[in-house]
Amino acid sequence: MVAMQEKTIAERWNFLDAQRQAKLQRARTCAALTVPSLLPPQGWTEDDQLPQPFSSVPARGIMNMASRILSAMLPLNDSPFFRFEMASGMEPTGEIYNYLETLSYQVHRKLSTKNLRESIYLVLQHLIVLGDVLLIQEDDMSFRIIRTDQYVCRRTVEGDVKEIIYLEYIPIGNDESAQGAVYGQGYQETRKGFRTHFVRLTVDDDKIWSYEQEDGDGQSVDKGTYNVSPFIPLRWSSVAGDNYGRSHCEDIIGDIQTLESFTEALIEGTAAGSAFWIAVDP
Repeated sequence: MVAMQEKTIAERWNFLDAQRQAKLQRARTCAALTVPSLLPPQGWTEDDQLPQPFSSVPARGIMNMASRILSAMLPLNDSPFFRFEMASGMEPTGEIYNYLETLSYQVHRKLSTKNLRESIYLVLQHLIVLGDVLLIQEDDMSFRIIRTDQYVCRRTVEGDVKEIIYLEYIPIGNDESAQGAVYGQGYQETRKGFRTHFVRLTVDDDKIWSYEQEDGDGQSVDKGTYNVSPFIPLRWSSVAGDNYGRSHCEDIIGDIQTLESFTEALIEGTAAGSAFWIAVDP
């Protein structure tokens, strides 16, 4: 792996974040015309108003598409959507088969009690609109979603992930007035009551993932390794040599923009035509 000139994870974040601004601009454009809450404008806070599209047709199409994919991936029944097999590829005996079948039902029941279904539904919306999302599996089998503007990644030319850096928000306590720090490239995190930490994951040739967390001052907070990474960076469609994917909305952005412009003109024309002006005949 090539040695980096950056001394801290925050500096590495600034370097990788500066290289994907065009990607974020495309993603924010798609979100503003469809489901703005998936990726708010830069610098947006909960007190600000989200962009309001004139047409709700793209948003309804996204919800319908995500719902259909979710139904195919996670059917609404009590049967597991996966199964365990022998690592050697051999056909298991009857006793081993029954054990694996029982194990699959136990894991399925554990996942069903958590937020798997709602997390996957939101992941599908992110992929359809934005093209990228980071999914994290916690130790208790629950899932967490990291937005596109809150993580960066680096892939090989084959598409394998080699490095991930994402923002972790640590509660400060009862200090509701506390603000996040400002880190280069104009990026500012303003979540009240949280301190921003930087988490970096890298993988070596033996498929061992290294985990390191630093605070905004570059001080190490936590380190560790994973044999199996619980961090899952997903993308809708891959582009050869690119670190990030392209969304379905990018493929049809022309139709979405045309529909938005037509709906806006129709609404404004109807409003202008319904106006009633009283005047005096000279």
